[in-house]
Amino acid sequence: MRTKGEELGEWNSLKGLLNRDSDLCSQVVANDDEIDILERQVDLDGVNLLLRFHPGASDMREVISAMKVGTSLERIADQSTNPSLLNGEPSA
Repeated sequence: MRTKGEELGEWNSLKGLLNRDSDLCSQVVANDDEIDILERQVDLDGVNLLLRFHPGASDMREVISAMKVGTSLERIADQSTNPSLLNGEPSA
């Protein structure tokens, strides 16, 4: 998830929009789709950990924090795709 987020953080979305590079915009949208999948996987793994192991307070906080970070990264990825969508890419 971090690697995909870093790729989105390289301003590829804006570069694609300004240069009218539809391939780069398509890549940004595809990366966002992968981040959406990874975010769901982080949430599933977190819930499974909570259900299986009944962690104590500090471990539970770590699991829940990881789930919240995943959600925040997914939101950032969604927002970073907006310039690519302005380039004429279909909405995801």
